[in-house]
Amino acid sequence: SPSVPDYDSPSDSNLDSTKLQLELFMNEVRQQILLPEIRSYLQLYRAISLSKLARLMNTDESTFRSHLLALKHKSWSEVGHPEYPPLAGEFRSVAGIDFYIDKDIVHIADLDVGVKYGEYFIAQIERLDDYSIALCSRSQRPGGR
Repeated sequence: SPSVPDYDSPSDSNLDSTKLQLELFMNEVRQQILLPEIRSYLQLYRAISLSKLARLMNTDESTFRSHLLALKHKSWSEVGHPEYPPLAGEFRSVAGIDFYIDKDIVHIADLDVGVKYGEYFIAQIERLDDYSIALCSRSQRPGGR
């Protein structure tokens, strides 16, 4: 019959499922703890040797290769659309980057190919500053032209 678990007793069988779930969750956390750091290094490069990335992460190449494969595997998710049923989505990478390894060189592609509005905005501000400086220098010359 159902009963309230005795949290003080470590041998309570009602806590077995909680312990198992916690253990599975902690295993998943340990597997994914390095993935954000690896992703940030990959965003800095277009191509880099596997050995250099492994040195940056203070690990050996074979271990780092398994971390890369974990990143590749864990960054895919089913992405749906609000108008369709939940399971009608498609699998896509949600990491924002894609990469492949060819002869111990990691080649990285940026999946966010949209317009970079921030960079465009800054370029336009710099252009406006150049025009402003040119106009100020023209108006300070004798004759105004």
